[in-house]
Amino acid sequence: MHDLEYRPVGPDPGLDEAPITADDELGAIGELTTPRPEPASHRRPASHRSGRFMGHLGHVPEHEVPHPSLRWLARAGGLLVGVLAISIAFIASYVGALHEPQPHGVPVAVVDGDLGAQALLSSIGQRGSGLATRTYDTPDAADQALADRQVYAILATDPASDGLRLTVAGAAGPGAADLVTQTIRSAATATQIPLAVRDTHPPAARDPRGLTPFYLVLGWLLGGYLAATALAVILGTVPRNAARLGMRLGAFVAFAALLGLAGVLIVGPGYGIWSGHTGCTHRSSSPACSATCTGGCPPARPPSWSGRWSTSAATPPARRSSAW
Repeated sequence: MHDLEYRPVGPDPGLDEAPITADDELGAIGELTTPRPEPASHRRPASHRSGRFMGHLGHVPEHEVPHPSLRWLARAGGLLVGVLAISIAFIASYVGALHEPQPHGVPVAVVDGDLGAQALLSSIGQRGSGLATRTYDTPDAADQALADRQVYAILATDPASDGLRLTVAGAAGPGAADLVTQTIRSAATATQIPLAVRDTHPPAARDPRGLTPFYLVLGWLLGGYLAATALAVILGTVPRNAARLGMRLGAFVAFAALLGLAGVLIVGPGYGIWSGHTGCTHRSSSPACSATCTGGCPPARPPSWSGRWSTSAATPPARRSSAW
């Protein structure tokens, strides 16, 4: 840009000799309005501008790894293979156990001297059906064993029907009670022996399949793991000192008490499934939730090597230590 000459304020004798023309005014205006080129040092690279534009669209560009090393690839591949193996084992275990249930050593009580019941259980055992016979001296002892969940059923002679009577406890496990009933009924039908079935300890009326305990405990366990994982992601996996460890454990205990109380209130006053044992259930649930929360919490170690000592290889380096 040409330098502009600023004339002093006041009468200038040279103005009359060199008047400003229209071309001079247009040239000055053009110089002032023409945008200056941005210096190269202040220019943003195209990748930054495109990344910013993509950020406004809701897409965050992935961190560039120009030359991934074999160590990084092996580490990532190993983690994925481990997760894949755990997932396959989870699916195989549940599907394999539940798709065709068979008894395996399920205890069934029989009173000593009851020849009809003992003969039927012996024939079932010879076919390898998986029932384990437990012999008791008196009927009262067998009933007490069923109440204490030492056995899942009692097989005895029924004088009223000139056959057998099977007594089960559905509250101890509806699945096991149904499986024992099906096995013994099948054997009794094959030998043409009348069989009467009664349930002296049925499950709750609002939970006939007995699924409430399973999902209640599952919710407590998942809540504990999520709490431990959330604090590990936010604060780090290893407390810096014993005081911070105590604070973290205190938070876990408070969380466990609240989660246990919430579960008890849901299945008790909330849905009316269980009643009369709220305090006992809460006292038994809180330690379980707290143990789940603190199970993955390592002890405090010296800050210089605490992260290297107890953090897994999958944890990013930025999370290996924490102020908490």
